[in-house]
Amino acid sequence: MAKKQNHPADAFLHLKNLPTIWCPGCGIGIVVNIFIQTVNKMKIKKENIFIVSSGISCTGKISDHLNLKSIESEDPFKETDKLKKKNPKSRMVIFFNDNDLMVNGIDGLLKSCHAGTEVLAIYINSFVCNILFFHKKFMHFNFRKQDSHIEPKDVFNLPLLMKECGASYIARWTPLHCRRLAYSLKETILKAGFSFIEVISPCLMYYASSGYEGKTIDRMGYYLKNAKIENGYPMEELKTEDIENLIIGKFLNKTQ
Repeated sequence: MAKKQNHPADAFLHLKNLPTIWCPGCGIGIVVNIFIQTVNKMKIKKENIFIVSSGISCTGKISDHLNLKSIESEDPFKETDKLKKKNPKSRMVIFFNDNDLMVNGIDGLLKSCHAGTEVLAIYINSFVCNILFFHKKFMHFNFRKQDSHIEPKDVFNLPLLMKECGASYIARWTPLHCRRLAYSLKETILKAGFSFIEVISPCLMYYASSGYEGKTIDRMGYYLKNAKIENGYPMEELKTEDIENLIIGKFLNKTQ
């Protein structure tokens, strides 16, 4: 009888919780896989990684599948600040998406970034906020910060907001750019200060309702065709509403 072989990722997963709830082709699974591979290749001890999430939406279920220290909180960024003070040697990693921003608001994210908390914030941009914001019924709402010069149409330009609040690292990729995302994770997992990585991955349901339905390979082809790598691109000029001209890359990497 052949000996059962273990997958290299098994040590990082709660196998009893598989399969995941994520739709086939969802970028969340790709990001989690790359994250696991990066931690494994860097030989980082599991006890030195702390996963924080809200417990809601699709990204909130990531902690259910990772065999790492984790906690769920209604205010994940506030909780991250507390945990970091209690566990100074642990690297805080928080996964979140648009649903978290709509439920919890953006204040916790901005305060954590402004405070320079040593956390890796991985934002899965599901484009749910984009769809709602650019709906005609929401166009007249003022979502921007009162003390910010950012135009209302750029309110979901999180790379720019993170830059304003003093982030030490900012990058944006798509699920197609696996190796580049892995490089960013490698640069940020142990980096001092607040690091922010955005992954453009429109929710499959909203993606289909917007007329872009298709197989996974079609989505990957779409990213390949429309994404342009521009490292160091001025974040003030990033557009969040135009997925057909998508600028990705590493925009900021402060050195100590």
